[in-house]
Amino acid sequence: MPNSFSAQARTIDNTAGRPIHSQVLSIPFDKPMQSQFQTLLILAIAFLWQACLPVATLADRVQLRQQASGPAAKAAPVLEGEILIEADDGGMLFLQNDGQLKILQPPAIASKTNEDLRSAALPQKDFGQQLLAELPNGFQIHTTRHYVIAYETDRSYAKWIGNLYEGKLKKSFQRFWKNRKFRIKTQEPDFPLAAIIFSNRQSYSAWVQRELGKPPEDMVAYYNLMTNRVAMYDMTADQGNGQHAPKRDLDLVLRDPRSVRMVSTIIHEGTHQLMFNTGLQTRLADTPYWLNEGIAMFFETPDLQKKQGWRGPGQTNFERLGDILRYARHRPIDSIETLIATDRRLQSGGEESAWAYAESWAMVHFLINRKPAAFTRYLTHLAEKKRLVADEPETRIADFKKFFGEDLSQLDTEFLGYVKELK
Repeated sequence: MPNSFSAQARTIDNTAGRPIHSQVLSIPFDKPMQSQFQTLLILAIAFLWQACLPVATLADRVQLRQQASGPAAKAAPVLEGEILIEADDGGMLFLQNDGQLKILQPPAIASKTNEDLRSAALPQKDFGQQLLAELPNGFQIHTTRHYVIAYETDRSYAKWIGNLYEGKLKKSFQRFWKNRKFRIKTQEPDFPLAAIIFSNRQSYSAWVQRELGKPPEDMVAYYNLMTNRVAMYDMTADQGNGQHAPKRDLDLVLRDPRSVRMVSTIIHEGTHQLMFNTGLQTRLADTPYWLNEGIAMFFETPDLQKKQGWRGPGQTNFERLGDILRYARHRPIDSIETLIATDRRLQSGGEESAWAYAESWAMVHFLINRKPAAFTRYLTHLAEKKRLVADEPETRIADFKKFFGEDLSQLDTEFLGYVKELK
C-alpha cells in the first residue's frame, strides 16, 4: 500500500480547456483515522489546492489492474470504481465499488480500462464475501437492507446492532433532516454500509493496530473515512465476567448504567457513517471538525429505557451540558471564533479538548433549534465543497458569518442564554 500520492495535479479551466494550475500533492496514507472521526487528519498534513481541483470525471467508471510481477502477474488485483482525482503522472484518488477510497501511485497501476459498468456498487452478497476475506477467521455475516455486519461474537449482538442501525438510526437520521425545519432530502447510500464487530477488546485492538498503526487506547469504536466502515467490539463482555450479552440477556445489559458509553459510541460512529453516505457531507472535503462532532453528539445520547437503548436525536446530553456550563464560567469571549476557525481545540487533548467537544455539541444543538433555516443553508454550502481543498481560518469564519450573521458577540449571547435554559 503506497504511503503517499505525490504527483503534479492538473486543473482545467472549463471555459478554455487548458491547464491553469498545478501543485505537488503529497497525502500520507498511513496516518490513522483516530478516535471517532478525523476527516481533517488527512487534509491537515497534505499539500492541498486553494480553489482548484485536478482534472477528473466523476462518472469515469473504470477497471484498474494493479502492478504485479513474476507468477502473480496474471492474477494481479483488479479494482473497479470511479476516478475522483487524477494527476498528470497518473496517480489518483480512487473510489472503489465497495465504497473504499484508495490513493494510488502510478507504479501501482499496471493498466486502466474504461468499462461500461452499470452498477456503481458491489452487490451486497459479494460485498459481504469480500469483507470476510479481509478479516481474520471466525467472522460471519448478518445483513439488513442497507447494512452488512461482519461479526465474531454471538449473532444476537450482531442483530441488535443491525436493528439499531437500520431500524432506528438510519430511519431517524433521514426523517430528522427531511422534516419541515430543514427539508434536506438525503440520498440513499451508494454502497452497503459495513460494520465490523470483534468479539473482545483484544482482537479489536489487534485490528486497530493493523489498520491505524497505533493502539486504540480509550477508543472503543471508530468510523474509518477511507474504508467507509465502522469497527467496534462487543462491549457487553466488559460488564461482567467476560460473558457476552446472549448469555446475560441483552435487555438486562441495556438497563445497566455502564451501557451508556456503549450505546452512545455505537450511535456516534454510525452517525458519522451516515453523514458521508447520504449526501450530508463529502468525504475528504474540509468540513469543520466541530460540526462533524457536534452532529454526531447531537444524535448519540442513549435512552436506556427504550428496548434498543436509543430513542432518537436531540436528547439532552447531560455530560456535555455539565461540561459546557462549567466551561462557561471562564469561557473566553472569542470562544466561538476559535472553535470554528480551526480544529486545534478539538484535537488538543485533555481539558481543552473536552471543553471544545461540549461547546460543539451545544453549538449544534443551538443552531438546529434556534436557527434551522440558516443551519440548513450552511450544511448545504459545506456539502458542496470540493475534495482536498483546505480552507484557511478566515474562510471558515467567513462561511459561518455568511449564514449566521456578522455579529458573533450577539450570537454568543444568544448561545449562552440557550445553553443555560437546557434541561
